[in-house]
Amino acid sequence: MRCHNKSVNRYRLSAEEILATAEQIHDIPEINVCFLQSGQDPHIDKILGEAIIKLRERFGMEVLLNLGEKDAATYHHYAQLGAESYILKFETSDATLYRDIAHSSLDDRLQCIKWVTDSGMRLGTGNIVGIPGQNISSMADDILLATRLRPAFASTAPFIPNVGTPLQDNPYGDFDVALNTIAILRIMLGNVRIPAVSALEKLRPGGQLMGINAGANVLTVNFTPEYHQTDYRIYSDKRFVVKLDHAFSVAEHSGLPIWEKEYV
Repeated sequence: MRCHNKSVNRYRLSAEEILATAEQIHDIPEINVCFLQSGQDPHIDKILGEAIIKLRERFGMEVLLNLGEKDAATYHHYAQLGAESYILKFETSDATLYRDIAHSSLDDRLQCIKWVTDSGMRLGTGNIVGIPGQNISSMADDILLATRLRPAFASTAPFIPNVGTPLQDNPYGDFDVALNTIAILRIMLGNVRIPAVSALEKLRPGGQLMGINAGANVLTVNFTPEYHQTDYRIYSDKRFVVKLDHAFSVAEHSGLPIWEKEYV
């Protein structure tokens, strides 16, 4: 989703499209969380203003947002609309590496994370394993930073190189280190939501089940409209798309109760 990536077809769902998607899955009793995600789009606030209120009033869904860096007033506005949670990953605790990769300041990202918590929304944050230039000491610092932030959601994902970006020729992040990170986060943070991200399944068949067995307890089911599925390249153009049947299968084989799923 890098803004200078010209190989990505940009799109923006309307409030009507978001609500139509929610209506399609409203009868699935296990789904009670709506996860809305985008790049840092300055034009989505009006759409969200309508969608969040109706998602709460019409469907009674918990609203989880992942929209990037905003100012403090915008985070407070989302909270006032009824959004309960916001995911903003710090990606890496290494300030120099963060600037090299993101071309912005880690301090600015951490300030936004503070604004999220100040707004009253629950915080989701975490790191990426295997960012080019990262080392094991840096990843240990990532875990310590996540522990200090005390999030309600803690996420870790292996690095996936994407076509059309400066990092496209770099190797994938280490799958086993990602699992180890999940396990350590579970031990250190206790009863928080930790997703078994779809990148695990992309790197290794059965990877999400391995993530659950390592300590994850959340699966995100993708309900992006079919006409935009190929445009939604959060990891890469050949990413693994988690559908409902797959999520049920993973949960069943994990031995965990199926009590909650999220959709995007």
